Amino acid sequence: MVLTFDAMHDEHWKQMAVMSRESELGKLARVLEARNPPVS
Repeated sequence: MVLTFDAMHDEHWKQMAVMSRESELGKLARVLEARNPPVS
């Protein structure tokens, strides 16, 4: 998966966008791990 961000006029809003994507990816990771637990 490749994520790209367009340049934003304000550093604050750029950080807000990054934090939002990090949160979304964290949620996705938890869902995928729950569906396919790691093999020991």
